[in-house]
Amino acid sequence: MTERADGGGEWGLRWCVGALGVVALAYALTATQHLTGTDNPEFVMLQRLGGVAHSPGYPAYVLYLRAMAWMPGVSAAHSAALSTAVLGVGCVVALWRAARSWGASRAGATVAAVATGLNTQVWHVHTHAEAFAFNDLCVAVLLWLCAPKGPLRGVARVAALGLVAGVALGNHHTAVLLAPLGLWAVWMGAKEAGGRWWLG
Repeated sequence: MTERADGGGEWGLRWCVGALGVVALAYALTATQHLTGTDNPEFVMLQRLGGVAHSPGYPAYVLYLRAMAWMPGVSAAHSAALSTAVLGVGCVVALWRAARSWGASRAGATVAAVATGLNTQVWHVHTHAEAFAFNDLCVAVLLWLCAPKGPLRGVARVAALGLVAGVALGNHHTAVLLAPLGLWAVWMGAKEAGGRWWLG
């Protein structure tokens, strides 16, 4: 078994997956089973009955909750919390991928992703029905797509950025704060595609 300079190799990857798995397990075990304060009761009700949340409506998150209404749980609040925890785990994984695509080593990316996921405030919004978990996931995916070594190039990068940015803004308007980075990534995608990038 060989080890690469970036912390690669079979053991390195297993260590990363194990660390991310710890976050997933922590979220699953601590997902709230009861209604909490702020907007939590509203989102729990929306998962069961549908409808429109308070302004700005959080349509992407509400549609996700409705699609996940089958999620088993000991209570309606627990089902909504577990559904949200899935988004939280996705956010941590996407953040790890983003860090790697921006040049971090496996160890560095893992420490950053796990430290973020286990931050008390982040942990809180990822383990009960709360729109910010969806926002966190969208932002992490945008950071990944914007990276110079991101998963897509050219027109595919631009299209994916537009799609994810639209979903992010459809969930929470604070995603607009990533506009400078997103516009830079669109410019980079246009350069990658060449002069006729708008033709695909």
